[in-house]
Amino acid sequence: MKWIQIGMAGVVLTGFLATAAATEPNVAVVDCHNADVKTIIASKKAIRVEIHSRTGIGRATLRRSGCQWPESLTLRLHLRGLESLQLTSDEHQIRVEAICDRAGEVQLLVEDKAGNALPATSPLRPNVTRYDSAGNANPIGYFDVLVPAPLLASNQGRLEIRWIDFFR
Repeated sequence: MKWIQIGMAGVVLTGFLATAAATEPNVAVVDCHNADVKTIIASKKAIRVEIHSRTGIGRATLRRSGCQWPESLTLRLHLRGLESLQLTSDEHQIRVEAICDRAGEVQLLVEDKAGNALPATSPLRPNVTRYDSAGNANPIGYFDVLVPAPLLASNQGRLEIRWIDFFR
């Protein structure tokens, strides 16, 4: 196992890559804007990309360098409020708003590229959970977004992410 740390123009990419077969999915952040730190934690079946945004508004592009996307891709957005999250692949685009009540419960508004609301049963709806800084499902800390499988199904190798923090 290796730790890799690369600094580039105010952006630090830190990754933990498990040594595995050549078919292990690998993901790199190839384009980023207004994000301080991105951490990629990978295993054979799952990847978590952590995004810390300095300004609260930003974008990044994930590029798959392996043969396929992982079975599970989670975005951990270190934001106080998720006003907007847009995920775009070659075939699909969704926009997510997370409305949080005082108890920390998250209500999602999810729309497709045309602006149509997606029902709760849609395979394009991501699973979004809000956590506190200690990792407890609670108000302020970060949001975990499990990227829906249909966004990665085309296996084209690119996922664009755009976010806006409600409290920017």
